[in-house]
Amino acid sequence: MHAAPQPPWRWCYEGVLTFGGGECAGASRLAGPSKLGAVSFDRSETNGGLAAHWGTFRTVTGTRFGAIWTLRPANLLSLLGDDIPTSQPSLSAVSASLATVPADNCFVR
Repeated sequence: MHAAPQPPWRWCYEGVLTFGGGECAGASRLAGPSKLGAVSFDRSETNGGLAAHWGTFRTVTGTRFGAIWTLRPANLLSLLGDDIPTSQPSLSAVSASLATVPADNCFVR
């Protein structure tokens, strides 16, 4: 399914998606029949080298988890688990957390 924007910064994704544009922008296409749940993002922050999107992952069974999707230089996407409410409330906290994530635990385009 495609992302559905919900102003001001809210997007909802379902399944594994590929994007036609750079930096996960543009139209998305469902890459597989994997609906494990849905992620709704309600906040984003960015600086010159890092973008973070905070939200909630709700599984098909109704369980909720905090989630942070990050995009680093060279289109390196990292998915971080989080708490509700967030335990990583700032871009600097997310950056410190990313420093502990091995590069091969991220996705590259």
